[in-house]
Amino acid sequence: MLAATGYETDAASLNQQYTVFAPNHQALSDAGIDVDALIAANDSARLELLSDYVVDGRFQLADLDPAVGIDMISGNNVAVAVDGATVTVGGAPVIGAPLVAINGTVHELSSIFNG
Repeated sequence: MLAATGYETDAASLNQQYTVFAPNHQALSDAGIDVDALIAANDSARLELLSDYVVDGRFQLADLDPAVGIDMISGNNVAVAVDGATVTVGGAPVIGAPLVAINGTVHELSSIFNG
């Protein structure tokens, strides 16, 4: 889906760091989101969804502060919670190891954000 927005082809974005909190396909399906239809949708629909899950800057889970949450590029502030080894962002559990790329980090979510 990220490729469909053109983010990965924007050479300038390689100089910018992003963190993506990415619901996996099952999370999207469980939320009633048709991934194939979303990919085929217009750019504004994809960008609207993605902007709620992308942060300007590179963040590891240890960098997140539950007291302040995290600001997405959409302008929304999303709650962060830590309970032992479990981290949730927007109520969605972060699962697995982060995927580190040259221009950012991707954290997999097992659900979409709550609320």
